[in-house]
Amino acid sequence: DGDGYSNLFEYALGGNPNLGNDVGTLPNLEMAVDGIDFVFNRRRDAATHGIRYTIQTTATLSPASWGSSDLVETGVNVIDTDYERVTRRVTTTGKDREFIRLVVEEL
Repeated sequence: DGDGYSNLFEYALGGNPNLGNDVGTLPNLEMAVDGIDFVFNRRRDAATHGIRYTIQTTATLSPASWGSSDLVETGVNVIDTDYERVTRRVTTTGKDREFIRLVVEEL
């Protein structure tokens, strides 16, 4: 559809893959006292639709260094019957830098 996002990513974030200007609600970052809150939309029935959401972090951007061990889900707010807004806290204490990404995969 020409917008640069995969159709799966758009669908997973609440967008309409058939409309080039509707990519859904993109993830955002919010500062917290002991880290960064990564906030994103997630389908409430993701497994039923064959979708997996993974938040990964790294300090180096090396392809082999991405992992998801330092994440805590700190909040879930229901948006509607299809979506919820999820907050994952990424601890930054003792770290010089931290990169975060959302991976959306088809199961």
